[in-house]
Amino acid sequence: AGTVTWVPDADGLWTTATNWSSTPALPGSGDDVVVNVAGDRAITLSSGTQSIKSLNSSEQILISGSVNTVLQVGSTAQLNNTLTMTRGTLLGGTYNMSAQGSIVALGGTFDGVTVNGPVNVSGNPGQLNVNNGMTLNGTMSVGDVVGTLYGRVTFGSSGVPGTLAGTGTVGIPAVPVIILQ
Repeated sequence: AGTVTWVPDADGLWTTATNWSSTPALPGSGDDVVVNVAGDRAITLSSGTQSIKSLNSSEQILISGSVNTVLQVGSTAQLNNTLTMTRGTLLGGTYNMSAQGSIVALGGTFDGVTVNGPVNVSGNPGQLNVNNGMTLNGTMSVGDVVGTLYGRVTFGSSGVPGTLAGTGTVGIPAVPVIILQ
């Protein structure tokens, strides 16, 4: 257990051990993971379950692959860039965002997470499933008002109702104001 950092100033796969300071091992459940290099990079988690203690990321993170792709955070994740989900699951943890940080859910599942920042559920369609409750202390935007992007959020699964708690708001993003002169 300790601090594990992303090594290359390059895009890459989370599951490539040589991308991490812990090589030949991937970050583990006792590790504080730091992803912060000079360039604006994309780190992709596209398979398996990756369990870590905490995450501090200034780079883009993409969770894709199958529904069995899981990022499990034991305590907190600090996002200073965008985390995009096309499939997969965020399991546990508290996600805090800086002014540049957000979660974009084109697909996927939140399972027992707390989100302190913006979440955008949109696409054609965007689909987010929430299992085992969610605490939202930010704004969740679902689709857009002009009908070009759609979003759907489902709480619960297999007959077990889901819950939404927190001080956040859920809605459709505001229509932009255009001033003609």
